[in-house]
Amino acid sequence: MIATEEQRRILYLQAMDIPLYVSRADCPGALPTTRVPLPQSPTPADTTPATRVTDTPAPGDRALGSRLAEMADVAKREDSATAAAITVATTAESTSTRTTSTTEAVRFSLVLFRAGRWLWLEETPDGTLASDQVQLVAAMAAALDNTVASAKVKPVTSQFKWPPHNNAQFDLGDEAARAGLEAFLQRHVDDSGCSGLIVLGEAAGLRLGEAALSVPVLARTLGTRDMIMQPTLKKQVWSDLKPLVGGL
Repeated sequence: MIATEEQRRILYLQAMDIPLYVSRADCPGALPTTRVPLPQSPTPADTTPATRVTDTPAPGDRALGSRLAEMADVAKREDSATAAAITVATTAESTSTRTTSTTEAVRFSLVLFRAGRWLWLEETPDGTLASDQVQLVAAMAAALDNTVASAKVKPVTSQFKWPPHNNAQFDLGDEAARAGLEAFLQRHVDDSGCSGLIVLGEAAGLRLGEAALSVPVLARTLGTRDMIMQPTLKKQVWSDLKPLVGGL
């Protein structure tokens, strides 16, 4: 049987795996749907030469069948390539997600003092400082400024807590923490017009690292907690801070 133009169109769409839908009944007020039957596929019994009566396919039908087979083969190859690309992309994304999720956020808290003409930075495990620690910072600031009155002024404190949020989609690792701390300190240095920044304790020094701060003086010494627990360390602290007496 020679395929009509509409049947050829339907066969093309089937070869491209494009589904065709036809309403079971005509919609009210709509034109009647024209349902075109497709050429019936031959059954095994019909292929017997003794009983098979066939129409000789026209050249156009043979070309159509060859073209449809070629299109189906191309579609299969493209589907395979697309599936492989999707698999690679999915694997890469999954690996990236696993790498990000395994990078745990560092957690710490620092307190920044403004005492006298100096800023003082110290790490606090629980985010707070004991009153004797605050008094010790005030006393050191008074010694640097050569004034007893400064020791009676309670230092103004600001807290830097990391991470600032719990959104795992953002980088919360060491480098991001150091950059955030550097920006926090630089802002306070610029706003305060201080004589310099004094880092108290090894923990705070490690958090700051080799920060590129624009600050008149950056000094490092022992922490207040260490000095309170072991008063003999105050001699070492005074040796570290003595060059700063009088400010800049």
